[in-house]
Amino acid sequence: MSDNREAVFYDLLNKYEILLGAQGWSDPEIQAELNKLSADFKANLSMKDDST
Repeated sequence: MSDNREAVFYDLLNKYEILLGAQGWSDPEIQAELNKLSADFKANLSMKDDST
């Protein structure tokens, strides 16, 4: 199940990256935002997995 959630997350992250670029964000700004979201997601995912 977690594999599916991860695949969906990275698909959305890719779309978000394209959206930010289209709005004129610079590459370093986009990378910082994506890294933060990815870290938050992984922390959230591991918390959920630990609780089951």
